[in-house]
Parts: sequence; C-alpha cells; structure tokens
Amino acid sequence: MDRKYTAKEFKDLERKLNTVTKELETLRRENERLESALGDSPVIIYRADPSRDYITTFVSENVHDILGYEPEEITTQNGFWRERVHPDDRDHAMSFRDELKVGICGTYEYRLLRKDGTWAWLRDRKCLVADAPGEPAELIGYRADITDTHTEQEDLLKRKRLFKTIFNNAASGIAICGPDGTFGKANEKWLELLGRPLDELIGKTPLDFTHPHDQPLCRERMEKMLAGDTGSYRMEKRFLRSDGSAFWVDIVTKRIDGPEGDTQGLVCVMNDITERIEMERSLRQSEHEKKAILDTISEAVTFQDQNHRILWANRAMCETTGLPPEEIIGAYCYDLWQTGIGACPDCPASACLEQGKPVEALARASNGRTYRTKTYPARLRDDQSPGVLVVSQDVTEQTASEEEMRKAMAMAEDATKMKDEFLANMSHELRAPLNGMLGMLDVLMDSKLDADQRDSIEIALAAGEGLLAIINDILDFSKLQADKITLSRNEFDLRQSIRTVINTYKDQSVKRGVEVSSMVDKNVPELLVGDEGRIRQILFNLVGNSVKFTKEGSVRLETFILRKTANPHNARLLFTITDTGIGIPADQLETIFEPFVQLNWAKSRKYEGTGLGLGIVKRLVTLMGGIITVESEVDKGTTINFWINVQVP
Repeated sequence: MDRKYTAKEFKDLERKLNTVTKELETLRRENERLESALGDSPVIIYRADPSRDYITTFVSENVHDILGYEPEEITTQNGFWRERVHPDDRDHAMSFRDELKVGICGTYEYRLLRKDGTWAWLRDRKCLVADAPGEPAELIGYRADITDTHTEQEDLLKRKRLFKTIFNNAASGIAICGPDGTFGKANEKWLELLGRPLDELIGKTPLDFTHPHDQPLCRERMEKMLAGDTGSYRMEKRFLRSDGSAFWVDIVTKRIDGPEGDTQGLVCVMNDITERIEMERSLRQSEHEKKAILDTISEAVTFQDQNHRILWANRAMCETTGLPPEEIIGAYCYDLWQTGIGACPDCPASACLEQGKPVEALARASNGRTYRTKTYPARLRDDQSPGVLVVSQDVTEQTASEEEMRKAMAMAEDATKMKDEFLANMSHELRAPLNGMLGMLDVLMDSKLDADQRDSIEIALAAGEGLLAIINDILDFSKLQADKITLSRNEFDLRQSIRTVINTYKDQSVKRGVEVSSMVDKNVPELLVGDEGRIRQILFNLVGNSVKFTKEGSVRLETFILRKTANPHNARLLFTITDTGIGIPADQLETIFEPFVQLNWAKSRKYEGTGLGLGIVKRLVTLMGGIITVESEVDKGTTINFWINVQVP
C-alpha cells in the first residue's frame, strides 16, 4: 500500500530536491570549467588503474592537440603508452612500476610516437595515491611536451661540441682570458707556439710572455680594452717561448661583453708570422742589394708600368738624362727620350707587353745619341699588374764603328768579287792560247826530231802543262769562292776512276822505288751516282801530293762504303790515302788546307806548286757534304781520310 505524505513532508522533499538540483548545476559548471582548463593546458592530465596493468582510466581532451590521439583510443587500449614509447627509452619509461610506492612521485623523460609518425619528447610526472587507508591506489599524473626544449638543449650541446672541436683543432692559437686578463683556457696550437703547458699560463696574462720591446704598446691596448674603451685590437708583436727564443705573431684580441655590457673576459687569436717577417726582412735586404747593384752598372735601368710611366730608375738613368730621381719617377718614358707627345712609334715597351717576351731595339734620343734598349716583361710586386724593365745602353760610338765596318766589308766584298771575276776571265783568256801552244807542241813531237829538239819540246810541254795546271787551279778556286761550281749527278764506275788515277802515277813512281796501289772494298757497288769528274779531281790531287812527297816506300788508296740507315739509296764513300813520305810538322797540320799555303820546309823547286790544290780539295769535299782530316808524323808519313755523299742506283 502506497504511503501517503503530509504536506509538510512534501515541502521538505521539494526543498531538498531544489538543493540537490542547485548542487548538480554547480558541479556541472565546475566540471565544464575544469574540462575547459584541461583543454587549454599545455600538459596532458591522466589517471591509471594499477590493479588493471595501469590501463588509462582518464585522459584530458588536449591529448588530441598534443599527440594527435583521441581520448577513447587511449582509455580503451591496455598498454597504449608502453607500445608507443621509443624502443631505446622503453625500459626507462616503464621503470616507474618498480620504483613508485603510495605517496611517492617520479619524473621520467622519453620519446613517444605521435599519431602522425613523428616522435615527441615528453616529461612524465606521476604519483601513486590512495583516497583512504586500505582503499586501492590510483596513478595520477601529467605529460608535458618538451620536444622544443629538448631540441634546443641538443642544439646547444652540439654547438658546445663543435666549439670544443674547433677550439682544440684550430690552425690558429686561441686563448680565453678572464675579466682581469689572466688565462683561463688555451688550445693546443697556442700551447704549441708558446712551448708551455696550460698550468704555466693559469694566473698569468699574455703580457707576461710578450717580448719586452713590445710590452708597452700591448699593455696600453689591453688596459683600454679591459676598461671598456675599445672592443678589439690587432697588432704584430713577439712572444717568448719557454727556451727564451722569440717568434712573431699576428694577434687579434676581442673583449667578451656580458648581458649588462660589463667585461667578462677576452678572447685572443694568434698566428705565427715569423716566416713572413723573415721573408720581408730578406726581401728588403734583397731590394737594397739589387738597388746597390743596379746603381753601380753603367746601363740606364728603369721600371715602367703598362702606361709607360716610370716607377723606378737607377743612378745611370739620372746621369744619362741629367735629371734628379724625383723628376724621373712618375714621368713618362717618351717625355725623357723624345721631344714629341705620346708613345714612340714602334714602341718596344708596348711590343714587349703585347708579346710577353723580351724586345731589343735601337732608339735615337732627342739629344742625338743612339741607345740600344732591351725591354723585359715584369710584374709589379704589389698588385701583379703588368710592367716592363728597360735597360738602355749608349751605343753611339759603337753604332758608328759598326756602320763604318759594314761599309768596309761591303767594299771588300765588292773587291773580292771583282778579283774573282778578273781571275776567272783571265784564266779563260790564258787557257785558250795555251791549249793552242800545247797542241802545236804535241804535233811537233810526232814529227822527225833529233834528240836535242825532242828534249827542248818535252821541256816546253812540261812547262806548258804545269802552267795549264796552275791556271786550272786558279779557275777552280775562283769558281769555288764565287759559289759558281755545281755538282753533276751521273752514274759512274768508281773502280774504273780509281784505276785511272793509280795508273797515272804508277809507272813514274816505280822508277823512284815507290809502290802505288789501291783497294776497293767488296761492298762498294759497281755503279754509283755522283760527280765523277770532281771525285777524280780530288783523288788526283791527294794521290799526286802523296807521290810527290814520298821518296821511297808506298802510297796506298783504300775505299769503303758506309750506308745511311734513313734512306737505302744514300751512302757515304770513305777514302784513305796513306803514304810513307816526308810527313807534315804538327804545327802546320791545321793550315795545309788553306789557299796559297805550302809547307815551310817543302818550299824548294822540287816540291813547288801554287798551294791551291788542298784548298780546292777541302772545298770540293765540303760541297759534297763531307769532311776531310789529316794525320801525319815527320819522316814517317801521312794519312788523309775524307768521306763524301753519293747515291746508289
């Protein structure tokens, strides 16, 4: 049976219902405010149940904004967080299971996989709590995204490592000093240059290792920097090594400012420039020495840029122009040498710059003197722009002498040419009637003559033939001097030519007890191509001389062939004439092939001649591309070797 309430009870129930309704509305508004606050929070609030393997029972809505997951994905999956922790961080992230007790909190940092596949660094702060004694504990906590902070920390760590690497391995010496200027750090290069360990530097300043001569300026600049008057300075100075030796450095010192603008220290960077300083000192010494040398030579020397402006001149240039150095330096070369305006025609300096090689020229200056100039390409030391070095020598007298010599040589050549033409013409004019006279004497020899008449005609024939030989020698020599002899190229039998020469002297030599013989090597071809007449002329002359100067013994002619490898049709004939005659003194061997020269001790009527024969022989051998040599010993004999070029058919 239903109970019936009194009016009073209804009013009490209504009053209680209104109170509960108000409380629920208050709770609803508080919950909305909490959820709104959690949604805007940068951290993820969560609760987990330890009794169910720490399954998440609540997670704030902002997990979607931070990690990309929906809250329902997390609260409905057991082991959601564990599966998404980076494998390298999983043991650390899950260690809270063993470490946390009721009332104990812990903080863990690890990487967690976002829904988009990227990794986020999280700072996870969690506590294990219980509402009342004996009730089950609950895990509550929050996870904050610290990816940006962690990245900044990693970048900072990388920069520190990079700075340390650069600092320790820099090619320059680097040191960091405190606000009082004393050393705090120094890299290996700095310690290497000073030759000291770091503990010797601590508590001291760079001034303590500076050369005494450089300390005043260095102290002044460092004090200004530490006082804040200047931010940096650079200077070249000397440091002292541990052994007391000095070395030059180029050092840059910069002040390290703090947030408030106060001086927190100094950083010093130095490079060893000892070698450069020594080179500059050597260069200055070399320049001084070169200037001293150039000032002592007699030639005028200038250095000019590509616009012909004189940059340097030696003492001789000043003396040549009669101007002091200050008026020469900066002037244009053509203003000093010529009266006109602008560069000289065919300027050797311009040609030298264009061609990039030395140019030599003769120039006449406005003072009427003649100078020989040698212009060399050069480079300006500072900027390497092109220039020239000009060496000028006064050759006025020398040029005049050379001109006179040229005129004298021209006159001598004309006179020689006239002489040669005269000798050639006279030889022809004399030979024609002489041949007629010899012909008539030959006819008379064939007529009936008594003994006296025959002796007279033989004497006349011998004299005429001797005169004809002299005229022929003069004619040949004149042609050779005038370069009018040309060699013929015909096939001939060398063995037959040699037999003719040998037979000419063989009979008359036997009567004197002199054996005349010949030998032709079996490798010599039967036929050769060359000027047979000139070859026989050479052999007649040489064999005839050997026979003439040999009283007893022998005269032998030997012939060999030397083939050239380049062309099988070209060959060289080698002739050797050996006799046991009177020989030639050693001091006269070099002159026997000169025209009109006879041996001093052979100038008797028995050996007389024109002295042209051997001169003609040498010129003919040379004309045939050969060489002739002689070896001799007085009273033991002579050997003449010569070779000439011929062709093989």
